[in-house]
Amino acid sequence: MNLKVKAFYKLYLIFLISFVTTLLGLFLLIWYPLLHNYIYKGNETVNNFIEKNLGNNSNDDYAVPIILQWMKDNIHYPTDEERIFWNFYSINNKTTLFYRGSPASWIIKTKIGRCGEFSLFFVEIIDRLGYRARSVRMNGWDHAWAEYYTKEGYKILVDTSGNKLIKSQIEWIGDKNLTKVYATDINGKKEEVTKEYMPQLPNENETTASLSSKV
Repeated sequence: MNLKVKAFYKLYLIFLISFVTTLLGLFLLIWYPLLHNYIYKGNETVNNFIEKNLGNNSNDDYAVPIILQWMKDNIHYPTDEERIFWNFYSINNKTTLFYRGSPASWIIKTKIGRCGEFSLFFVEIIDRLGYRARSVRMNGWDHAWAEYYTKEGYKILVDTSGNKLIKSQIEWIGDKNLTKVYATDINGKKEEVTKEYMPQLPNENETTASLSSKV
């Protein structure tokens, strides 16, 4: 076998290994957290969490502080230094898949997440207690928080990773250079809520109407 053939087979082998590794990584990244709901009985995991930490008391004045404290005490914020490969992290000498947008059951098991996962975890748990809740993100600020509505219809804002309530939407945004704010519910329904935080800015419909009137 001449050198060119050997070089070809070597490159082919490297390509094949890389291809298979990539497919395996994508499978784990995308499907494993979803299969987790079946392998580890995700709904049961969340129900057990609620029963253990909240019992039968679904009152938000009681439940919200407990949920926030549990997240503060138990969810680890993964760092770049802990990253091994792709979304695999070594935390406390254990290799764990950190999946962005993880369901609550996965967070309960792995106990890792960033602000987005804190927000989604809170929304899923409080939604199961019977409250309408949404995760909030914005363009121009890499942060996420949550909002929920009390039984009386009042909206409460929560900085879930900061372990505190947000007293004022407008003050919360402050002088940050933001353009759009979006709220997403447990079913993935997304709504622009920019004017609630920055009333001086037009929403998408108003911008479109304004542009149309100029044509």
